[in-house]
Amino acid sequence: MERAIAEMEKIKKAEEIYSRRKNLEDEDKKPKNVYKFMFELLILINITIIVIAIQNQKYIFTKEFIDKVNSCNINLKNKIESVLIRVDRNKDIVKRDDNTKVEESEGISGEANNVSSAILVENELESETDILPQQEQQEQQELSQEEKDIIEIKEKYSIILPINGVKTSGFGERESTNSKVSKNHTGVDIAASLGTVINSATSGKVIEVSSSGNYGKHFRIQTGDLVVLYAHCSKIYVKEGQELTQGEPIAEVGATGNTTGPHLHFEIKLYDRLINPEKILEI
Repeated sequence: MERAIAEMEKIKKAEEIYSRRKNLEDEDKKPKNVYKFMFELLILINITIIVIAIQNQKYIFTKEFIDKVNSCNINLKNKIESVLIRVDRNKDIVKRDDNTKVEESEGISGEANNVSSAILVENELESETDILPQQEQQEQQELSQEEKDIIEIKEKYSIILPINGVKTSGFGERESTNSKVSKNHTGVDIAASLGTVINSATSGKVIEVSSSGNYGKHFRIQTGDLVVLYAHCSKIYVKEGQELTQGEPIAEVGATGNTTGPHLHFEIKLYDRLINPEKILEI
């Protein structure tokens, strides 16, 4: 009885060994089958190309056709190489023993953890890049209209100081007991000697020349959406419609209009909104 059991165990082990060897042989045959299939596929493709070439003899010699053929060959080559690489990998995995498989699984697990960490870092970076535009947009929304206008002026326009002098009155609200002096000042007053030459702070076109009103002799120069006013002049060199370059002599300091002494009233507007010149220039 014991001898019969031992014989059965031997037969069972022999069957297991045979089964394992057969599986390995089958796996070894798979790549050969794949190679054979790919070879037959290439032959079929070549035959198809030859038939098409015979039917389209004129077209096959054009540059367009040659470029298409080269592109197809490259794509096909890449696909074949990809399939063969996968087959070789599968073959190596089947032939490894159990210990090697365990080590490989641990290595794959470590790589997976590294990949997961990399993905997390990438997602964090993407979320940060998404947040940055939102923060910039929020900061822009928090800026006042004047601050936005000042940024636009500095980015789009070149402005220089029209004269060297002493600032006698700044932009905005001011205390005044003189009826000639407005409490809401729309520009900057720069005092200078009578007859001091005024240079154009910008390039542009003269859109107005006038001698009436509180500004006395005054004129406006426009460039784009920016308009600059020069007021209380004694002489004006320019005419309406004239094109000017930056730094060109345009007038002389005076005391015309509603004023307490010779000075230049210098005013800046963007989209018809008053801008403090001191936030554009050092006066």
